[in-house]
Amino acid sequence: MSSREHLVILGGNDGGLSTVLAVRRCNDNRPITVVEKNDFLGHAHCDLPYAAGQMDVKKADLIHRDPEKFAEKYDVNFLLETEAVRVQTARKTVLCRRKNGQTAELEYGKLVLATGAEPVVPPSFTAADEIFTINRVDEIEELNSSLRKTEPVFIIGGGVVGVETADSLSEKGYTVGVIEGERLMLPFSRDFSRLVAEELTAAGVKLFEGQMVKDIQKNHGRFQITTDSAQFSAGTVIAALGTRPLTDYLNDPSFNLDSSGAVPVDNRMRTGVQGIYAVGDIILRPQFDNSRASWPVASAASLDGWIAGLDIAGRGQDRAKGVKKLGLALTNRSIARIGMMPSDLPTTSVWLESTTKVRFYQKWREVYSRIAIDKTTGQLLAGEIAAEANLAGFLLAPLAFYLQKHATVAELAQLEAIYHPELNSMNHALAIPARKFLQNR
Repeated sequence: MSSREHLVILGGNDGGLSTVLAVRRCNDNRPITVVEKNDFLGHAHCDLPYAAGQMDVKKADLIHRDPEKFAEKYDVNFLLETEAVRVQTARKTVLCRRKNGQTAELEYGKLVLATGAEPVVPPSFTAADEIFTINRVDEIEELNSSLRKTEPVFIIGGGVVGVETADSLSEKGYTVGVIEGERLMLPFSRDFSRLVAEELTAAGVKLFEGQMVKDIQKNHGRFQITTDSAQFSAGTVIAALGTRPLTDYLNDPSFNLDSSGAVPVDNRMRTGVQGIYAVGDIILRPQFDNSRASWPVASAASLDGWIAGLDIAGRGQDRAKGVKKLGLALTNRSIARIGMMPSDLPTTSVWLESTTKVRFYQKWREVYSRIAIDKTTGQLLAGEIAAEANLAGFLLAPLAFYLQKHATVAELAQLEAIYHPELNSMNHALAIPARKFLQNR
């Protein structure tokens, strides 16, 4: 095997596997080795909030790829249960360690870093080792076996994962509390955070906002949660406090890691070290507003991998500037946002709002739309939609393109829906607030 041609990919989930597919679909036949620390590939992190409390869900149900079939179809060598210990850039090798402790060096011509992120559980918590997270597929069966409908479940953190897990468990009949140091769903505007809080409260979830958790202890099989203003008792505790990039194996200063450990990349997913790419949850992507951000979502990782794969295969294409986006699916409502974070909006910004009904698959659905614009230039900055059923992400998706193109409210006002009387409405939910603004100027 020629080390000059050998492509080594560290990580076998969305970003890493997308890179493999792009390289092979460009008819590039170079040797590829994928190093993955788990004994499985393509695991579904996004499914975990809904799998919590669903007793018939097994680990195998949450794994999307069969290593043997994938290896045969795409001519890939998988090293499972193997972890990258150090990237040795001067020698162009990766020091790896297998589960049994044995180490080996892999030579590479090109290297892709796709090791993802790990959940944050403050080590200062006394019972940190016994707190569950909603990030690991191999933990879901153990989590579900710990749940008791007679014992309250407390979730520490009110972001997307915490909120979806709380809603899912409540729907299944569990007593659930959520403790959040600030307010629920901080990436959303205050109005939309309030909508989320109302949905959870209506579902029976107890919310404790503005409380910082100081410690979590476990005595006689029960957890004691101490905040700066109260104490709570729980049968199970789940930490949903975000993630941190898994980049401890990078010690070359040329990677220029930020304080969280994230890797800056350019628009071809290239790092500061020649021949090394990075994709997925570990990277800082250039954003449409000229900032850089780490935004751990599967769709972004998959696109990153495709861009990296094209460049490796000599078919280079620039990645479009990133747009921060997230969606939230609750029992009775879906909510989505895109664009600049509320805290980053300029003082010249203003929100345009509209509440309407759209016809979707023969039923009228209420949709609440908000668009943030710069009132001096009309440039689009962000958007949010709350809708009945799972419509929010579907309706908000076109705004990503408008934001990447630095479009204005006047351009958005001309967005046309693909109309059919049995499927949807003739006026797009994003265009309505834009048109109202232009009419009333």
